[in-house]
Amino acid sequence: MRKSKIPLDLIGIGPDGALVIEVVRSRRPLPDARTVIVQCRKEIDYLRAMKPSSQFRKMIWLYFPQCRWRFYDVYPGGIWLAKDIMDGDGKK
Repeated sequence: MRKSKIPLDLIGIGPDGALVIEVVRSRRPLPDARTVIVQCRKEIDYLRAMKPSSQFRKMIWLYFPQCRWRFYDVYPGGIWLAKDIMDGDGKK
């Protein structure tokens, strides 16, 4: 259960702009964006509703033991795998 009414786990501010992140842990794998949208609808809708989206990057970070971390950018029309961050997940 969340203690805060705001469902954000991380907020970062840097020279390139701001970043807001919702972190979700799941026991079962969420193998693709379509499954993530179905299983994490509440978190994604909250991020989508935040205005103005052009001033910061909105992300949902997912962790599940079978696949480790997955990072998605949240856009008004859907989510997209954040390959720029996925490449740094220790897979090299």
